[in-house]
Amino acid sequence: MTTSQWNYSLTWWDASDNFVTTRVIENKDVDSIPLFTDQGSGEVNQMILKLNCLNGAYITQTNSGLTPIIDQFDKFNLIATDGLGGSYDRNFEVIRLIPAEDAATGTSLEIHCLGNEWYTQNIHYSKPFYFTTAFPVGQDIGDSYNANKGTLQPLMINHDVDYIPATSQGNQLP
Repeated sequence: MTTSQWNYSLTWWDASDNFVTTRVIENKDVDSIPLFTDQGSGEVNQMILKLNCLNGAYITQTNSGLTPIIDQFDKFNLIATDGLGGSYDRNFEVIRLIPAEDAATGTSLEIHCLGNEWYTQNIHYSKPFYFTTAFPVGQDIGDSYNANKGTLQPLMINHDVDYIPATSQGNQLP
């Protein structure tokens, strides 16, 4: 049983113009956010978002551009508070879009998203390292990723410096 009231803010970024265009998604357009995770164990964060797409909102330009068209690779930022002091702030990338229409709920769009950390779990890397520690291996993997990433992929930073607890940034490998 839920004992607190959740409040949220949802912001969309457009991948087609290198994330310059942003828009706050109005609460009235959000049917539900049935899933958003906060993984700390190396698993990828994920979010499922269901939007009300009345009159083609978020799917087509039939609404005179009042709402953006959401496409794969666009990004969302979800900020949520649980009413008891807990907060959540994560960025997600759109992976899959599932439009639906039925008589009961009308037109809707189910959006499946993954956290930006999923890029680091899709690095294909094979290079032998002999007689070294994990730190230079992690540094080399990050350098290889940055050298080969696409234009819409995030840049990996601070993978080549020691971990700094105050900023929670850096390479924590020994």
